[in-house]
Order: sequence, then structure tokens, then C-alpha cells
Amino acid sequence: MVRVPRHAVTSAIAYKTKNNLNNKLLIKYSGETRDYGNTNNSFADQILDDYITFNYFVDYKLYDQYKVYFSAKNILDENYEQAYQYSTLGRSFNIGFRKEY
Repeated sequence: MVRVPRHAVTSAIAYKTKNNLNNKLLIKYSGETRDYGNTNNSFADQILDDYITFNYFVDYKLYDQYKVYFSAKNILDENYEQAYQYSTLGRSFNIGFRKEY
């Protein structure tokens, strides 16, 4: 199969530190992956390297309907490819405020 890793494992560690504060660390391992090349190499098969990423998520519930959240993805700034010669984003951060109904 193309672009399907030979081995893949995802593990999450969740911890509620206070009544309204939730933390989660997501660890993802993706093994070697087969992909097609491109016109530069006559579409020969390529083997993409394995990689591991760490993502952290936290949210805090305000009152009954509001949440403030933060996430840090690819914390160690791992360089990896999910498709041949297409790199992915490096480390990224998101912060937000949400109302729940």
C-alpha cells in the first residue's frame, strides 16, 4: 500500500490537574512508509523514514459554557514527510476561546 506506514502507534496521556483544567500529551510513531516518486526518478518507489511526534493540548473550562484552550503540535520540531518530497509543518501553536452550547 502507498502512504500507509508499516507500523503506527499512537498513545495519549491525559491528566486532569484541577476540576476545570485538562492536559493531554499525544505521542505518535509512524514507521517506514512506501510512496511513489515523481518524474525526476521515473516514479520509482521511495521509502520514507519513520518519525515520532509529540503534541500537547490543554483546556480550561470557565464557568459552564466557555473554554480557553492551547495546543503545541510537533513540540520537538521533527522534520518528516508523509508524502515524497512534501515536508510537513514544523512546530506550531494554537490558542483559542470557545463557547459551548
